[in-house]
Order: sequence, then structure tokens, then C-alpha cells
Amino acid sequence: MDFGCGFGAYGLFVLEGGAKIVVGVDLNKRFLFCSKLDKLFLADTQNLPFKYSSFDIVLMIEVLEHIPCEKLF
Repeated sequence: MDFGCGFGAYGLFVLEGGAKIVVGVDLNKRFLFCSKLDKLFLADTQNLPFKYSSFDIVLMIEVLEHIPCEKLF
């Protein structure tokens, strides 16, 4: 899963490296509309639509600095 995928650049890099499926998640639907990842979800950190342990790897690149501190703790 590429959490905070934006336009999907990091997820596409992972696909090119051999991943079979990359799921993109972002809070901004404009980014998801432009992404070329396999499956896309509109969601935030507090309401992810996935079961625990659904993914082998989670990317969260350039995300934490955009989350208000009170939501992290």
C-alpha cells in the first residue's frame, strides 16, 4: 500500500521493481484521479478501509509532516 500516494510516483516505482499490485490511498481525490496505481482508495489515517495485516509493505513517504500532531497520539 502506498499511503498518501499523491499521483502515485512511489507506487509506480515499486511496481517497476516487481510488485504485483500496489494499492494507493490518499485523502485528496484530485490526486487519485490522476494516479496510475492498480487500486485507489479515498481515506485518511483514522479511517482506513482495510483489515489488519492486509499488506506486506506500506509506503508512507512525505506524509507525516502533513498530519496534525493531535491525530498521531
